[in-house]
Amino acid sequence: MEAVPRVYHPHDEKRRQWFRGLAASAVILNLQVGVLSWLDGDHFQGGLGGFTAAVMALTWWLNRRPDVKVNFVHWLGIGALVFRLLGDMAQTTWLGGPPGILLTLELIILSALMPSMLPLRIATGFPAVLFGLYLAIDVVSGQFDLFKVLLVGITLLVLRFSVIYSHYVLEEQWQNLRLQGQLATDTLTGAASRRSTEEQLQALVAQPDAYGLVLMVDIDHFKEVNDQLGHEAGDRVLRHVAQSLIQAVRRTDLVGRWGGEEFVVLLPYTQPQNQSQHLEQLLRAVQQPSSDGLPGVTISIGAASLTEAHTPAQILRLADQRLYQAKMLGRNCYVPAPSL
Repeated sequence: MEAVPRVYHPHDEKRRQWFRGLAASAVILNLQVGVLSWLDGDHFQGGLGGFTAAVMALTWWLNRRPDVKVNFVHWLGIGALVFRLLGDMAQTTWLGGPPGILLTLELIILSALMPSMLPLRIATGFPAVLFGLYLAIDVVSGQFDLFKVLLVGITLLVLRFSVIYSHYVLEEQWQNLRLQGQLATDTLTGAASRRSTEEQLQALVAQPDAYGLVLMVDIDHFKEVNDQLGHEAGDRVLRHVAQSLIQAVRRTDLVGRWGGEEFVVLLPYTQPQNQSQHLEQLLRAVQQPSSDGLPGVTISIGAASLTEAHTPAQILRLADQRLYQAKMLGRNCYVPAPSL
């Protein structure tokens, strides 16, 4: 089965942006409350606020790294807020009195975070659950405040409709991106087209803090396969190599067909010091026997680092030069980018 080249779902990036804003708010809020509570002698709230602020700051930092899974980061942040919420609820119930402003804000932030993790049907119902929890605490406290309850309820209701609206907007963006992905696919191999690969590389190089590797991959003795077995066998070899590379790389990587028997592989946010395991994995993946009964297939690889040059053309030229060196070394090998 042909694979569609890996493209970023816009919902993933929107989730990251949405989470970062709420995580930053949670850090500031918990840090302020933690410091003030500690100075007032409330070490329980002080420690709880400091712990939550530290965890949320960690999730904010992890959220900025594309090599870290979104779900892990978001569940870590939600877990920290739930822990904080349970601590506040326990203290409120123990000491008595209505829910404080901190507990109210935590409910709103937690409700706002849920759409980044849960399906739409569950996420839109979550504000109602939190509102019921807030109402129960307010009633049990014996100091029912109708104005505050209505204010919290209206806030959560507006948030619910915002979640529904944003979902349909993101879904439309995703459908458009899927169409673009189909147009950007090499129909023979299922890899990304050359144009799509160039655009992805250009976007990666344009990022000021980006680092990673660009690989130039060439199928060894491909002309002999075409001459001896025919172009149909050559097409099967191309599909085998493309699918092997696609299956071997990470979700954040991209495999594109560059032309003829050449492929370009983008490994964003991969340090040159860690490249050997990736390159060896690609060599092994292609050498594995195919279900089509193909002859033995090997590849040669030349690697270049994004930090070695300033333009995509210069980076590709370096990778191509090292690919030539790999060919001169006997093929079925790689020449890595220099480790700084």
